[in-house]
Amino acid sequence: IPEHDDLAAFPRGAYALASLAKTVAKNAVFFFPSYYCNDSLAPLRATGAELVFYRVRENMCPDWDDVFSRAKVKKPDIFVLVHYFGMINDVSSAITFVEQNDCILLEDAAHVLMPYSGMARKNSIHLYSPHKLLALPPIGLLSYSRSIPVGVLEHYRAGLKRGDFVWVAKR
Repeated sequence: IPEHDDLAAFPRGAYALASLAKTVAKNAVFFFPSYYCNDSLAPLRATGAELVFYRVRENMCPDWDDVFSRAKVKKPDIFVLVHYFGMINDVSSAITFVEQNDCILLEDAAHVLMPYSGMARKNSIHLYSPHKLLALPPIGLLSYSRSIPVGVLEHYRAGLKRGDFVWVAKR
């Protein structure tokens, strides 16, 4: 993945989020768009992280008025911006937000196969889930720069498990 120093593999992107929460801060505060998949948040909730859901506009971009007002009530540790199927979300406004709130930008690119122009910047963390677009067993890839203060991520064993062999055999 371009412009990053490290790449960590996880059995699913949900476990990458949980690992990030354990690494960033005790009871880390994550800002997510209101439509985020609840199933993907279960491992994160188990860490004790606090989840704040912000509103989005019809074009799926954050409602920045809502985001900034929520940050006045609860300071985020990580702000999650989601990119979908070739639509790069409002990265420049997200960078302004994280700089003003001294938090980390996580670009969720679970539905993006590879970085597009305008994303995958050195000052953010990126989450990819190639199994959502390719015939692969579930895997989550967390790409990040060593300059981002996440310490050492708690890596999960990403080796193939019995269920993965069943999945491959069926295909």
